[in-house]
Amino acid sequence: MANSEYQFVSEHVPGTPWRLLTLAPSAQLFAPLSGPKQWIPWLVLLAFALASAAALGLLRKLMRQKAELAHLATHDALTGVLNRRTLERAYRRLAFEARRSGSAVGVLAIDLDYFKDVNDTYGHAAGDDVLRGVAEGLLTTVRPFDVVARIGGDEFVVLLADVDRQQADAVAERVVRNLAKLVFPALGAVELRVRCSAGIALSGHDDGIESVLARADGALYEAKSVGRNGWRPAAAEGAGAPASRIVTRELRARSA
Repeated sequence: MANSEYQFVSEHVPGTPWRLLTLAPSAQLFAPLSGPKQWIPWLVLLAFALASAAALGLLRKLMRQKAELAHLATHDALTGVLNRRTLERAYRRLAFEARRSGSAVGVLAIDLDYFKDVNDTYGHAAGDDVLRGVAEGLLTTVRPFDVVARIGGDEFVVLLADVDRQQADAVAERVVRNLAKLVFPALGAVELRVRCSAGIALSGHDDGIESVLARADGALYEAKSVGRNGWRPAAAEGAGAPASRIVTRELRARSA
C-alpha cells in the first residue's frame, strides 16, 4: 500500500499476534540509483528488517516456552491430563455451577489393579505406556466437559459435571468396562491387559473436594476388598442403592 510520502510492507509473524511493518520514503524508493551512497538507506533498511525478524523470532520462542511452562504447571507431565492442583480449581468451578443448577458433581476415584506388577515385570517404560493409555481411555470415555486428572502413581480422578446418582453410576460402570478393554504391548508377543477399581461419590451442598474424594476413595477400596475390577458407590451416597456388580479379574499378561 502507498500514500504520498511512504511505501510500506506488512507481514504477519507466524505464531504471534504481531505484524512486521517496514517503511521507506517514496522519494528514495523510486529515485534512480547512481553511486554507492544511494545504497546506504537500503542497507540500513535491510539491516533493520533482519534485526526485527530476529527479535520477533526470539520473542516467539520465549512465548512458546512460557506456554509450555504454563501447561506443565497445570497438567501431568507424563499423561497430559490435569494435575491435582488444577483438579481442585476445576472442582470449585463445577461445584459452584452445580449449586446454582441444583445438581451435583460426581467424583470418580480410579486406581489400577496390580499396577506394581507391571513395573516389576516389564519395567517402568511399559508402566508409563499403560498410564498414558489409561489417561487417553478416560478422555475418550467421559464427556468433553468432564475433567480427568492424575493425582499420583496409578491414581486418576474424573470430575463429572452436572450429574445425578444414576448418571454418575452409569459413567463409573462405563469407565471400568472400557479400561478393561485396553491392550498394551509389552515385550515381543506379550500383551498387557489392565483392570481398575473405582469409587464414585457425589458432592453435597458445601462439600470441598477433599471430603468428596475421601468418600470416593473409601468406595474404591471397598471395590478392591471384594474382588477388584469393579466399582462401588460411596457409602454416604449409595445407602439403600443396589451395589454394582464386582468382577474378580486379576491383571494378567497373555500371548497375542
